[in-house]
Amino acid sequence: MNKYSFNKALIICPHADDELFTLSFIYSRKFTIHKTDMVILDRNNKRLLEAKKSSEIHNFDIISVPKSINIWDGHFHDSLKDLIKLMTEYRENYDLILSPMIEGGHQDHDTTTLSLLLSEGDKSHKNNNIFLYPCYTNTNKFPWIYRCGISKSSNSLYKLYFKMPSNWFIIIFKTVIFAYKSQIKTWLLLLPAITFAYLRGEMNYLIKADKSMLNYLLGNIPNVPLYEIYRGFKKEQWENIIKPNILKL
Repeated sequence: MNKYSFNKALIICPHADDELFTLSFIYSRKFTIHKTDMVILDRNNKRLLEAKKSSEIHNFDIISVPKSINIWDGHFHDSLKDLIKLMTEYRENYDLILSPMIEGGHQDHDTTTLSLLLSEGDKSHKNNNIFLYPCYTNTNKFPWIYRCGISKSSNSLYKLYFKMPSNWFIIIFKTVIFAYKSQIKTWLLLLPAITFAYLRGEMNYLIKADKSMLNYLLGNIPNVPLYEIYRGFKKEQWENIIKPNILKL
């Protein structure tokens, strides 16, 4: 089994508690990470306090977003240019960046990783790696049902397999109970989808990404994404906002 070693890793969390989706990777024996930082992009102060508790549990350091950048839940796309500049800075300071999959679960997740892939970073920084972690999405066949993990049938060229730690559920449970009490209902809602994906062996993958994969990732967003069903934000609206940046590629 190939192992990966990194000096500095950054977990990009559009919202506090998104880092929970990375814990199976962080604690996998496939990865050796000497220092792990995480950044919470959303400005929800209550959730930020919870994130500090989570960071203490997992020995992460929280880095702050510049006060000049105001990013709010559900509206990351309104700050796309600022996000691209911010991501450029991150790429110059870390040899591993973990960011959410572009998968149509939450528009802020998709906007975050879009901005990361559109950023240039320091071109001399050859060891910069971008790994995308799955959160939640749906399917065209069952658009109202949550789905987690990465399908085994997806393109194997981009997938990175790892063996999950045996105590992964305990790690998640501990973090939710002791850090994210406000999100217990959310994680109970996701539990069936996470369990199903875990039993199918679909929680064992990351996606190794770069700008050249952007169209592939965008093409995997369901026709009617979850955020359109549960948040009332249409996929067409999001595409119209990002389109000028995509056309520059």
